Parts: sequence; structure tokens; C-alpha cells
Amino acid sequence: MKSIAVRRPSLSRTMVLSYASPSHTLGMPISRPHTTGFKAAKSRSVSVLKAQEDYEMYQSASKQLETLTKSLKNLKKKKDDLMASNEGLQQQIASYIQESQNIKRNQEKLHNESLRISKQTIKLEMERYSLKKPILVIEKEIRSLDQDIINGENTRKNVQEKQESVNKEVNKLKNEIKLVKAKLKEEEQEKSRIYGQNDMILEEIEALRREIEMLRS
Repeated sequence: MKSIAVRRPSLSRTMVLSYASPSHTLGMPISRPHTTGFKAAKSRSVSVLKAQEDYEMYQSASKQLETLTKSLKNLKKKKDDLMASNEGLQQQIASYIQESQNIKRNQEKLHNESLRISKQTIKLEMERYSLKKPILVIEKEIRSLDQDIINGENTRKNVQEKQESVNKEVNKLKNEIKLVKAKLKEEEQEKSRIYGQNDMILEEIEALRREIEMLRS
């Protein structure tokens, strides 16, 4: 801020008027008074008026300087408040950006996990399909055994033993199929849960993005 220098004039509040002394004495003719003293008094009177005007100007300048000083202090305080507020906003924006980056990394991890689960699901589907062939073979054997029973009672005992073995194999395969179905169901539930989490994370990212844009604007 530029300083304003105001010179306070020396002010004399006493105005002295000097008049020329009369040159006559009692009983003598009156002569014309001298005018030099009157002119000097008039000049001093003008100087006093000029000094009063200067003093009024000094008071006005002093008040204006005081007002400008107060305004400067207020502006400086507002500037400091704005700088502190701006620093807080910058820190908050940096925190939002860091959180957004963390969410993005988590989303990539979930995406990779989802791909892994999808590959595993395809593998299980192929395994389930491959189980159909042994079942068809077993059914064919069962039909063959039925035919043997029809053809003769002599083979009944052998047929029963084979049938029991086949039944055990069938039950074993059925149990394996149940396990595969249960595992597929669990994988499907896990996939649904991950998709739900992905949707929630995407919504949070979109909300954070809108909030960051609002803060930047």
C-alpha cells in the first residue's frame, strides 16, 4: 500500500491587526494615517484563512487515510480467509482423486476376479457335459442286463451283481452331479454378488465424479 504524507500546517488562531499610529497630537491638525499596517493585517488574515482551509483538507485526508487503512485490513483478512478455504478445497479434491483411484484399482481387481469365475464356470459346464456320456453308457449296460435277465435265469445272480455295481456307479455319478450343480449354484450366486458390488462401485464413482466437477467449477 502507498503511504500518504499529509503536512499539518502551523495554524495561528490569533489574528493581530496593526494600524498606523496617528501622527497628530492633541491640538494639532489631523494628518492622513499610514496604510502600510492595514495591508499587512489584511495579508495575515488571508494567510489565516488559507491555513484554515489547509487544516480542513488535512482533517479530510486523515479521515480518508483511516478509512483506507481499515478497508485494507478487511481486504487482507478476506484474502487470508479465501487462501485458507482454497487450501482446504485443494486437499479435499486431492483426497477425492486418491479415493477414486483406489476405487478404480478395486474395480479392476473385481473385473479380473469376475473373469476368473467366468472361466471356471465354463470349465464346470464342460465337465458336466462330459458326465452325460458315462451316464448314457451305464443306461446302455442296464438295458443289456435287463435283456440278459429276460434271456435266462442262470445269469440272474451275475446280473444282480453287475446291477449292484452299476447302481453304485450311478449313485456315485448322481452324487457328483449334485455336487457340480451345488458348486455351479454357488458360483452363480458369487457372480451375482460381484455384479451387484460392481454396480454399487460404479454408482459411487459417478457420484464422486459429479462432486469433483462441482468442486472444480
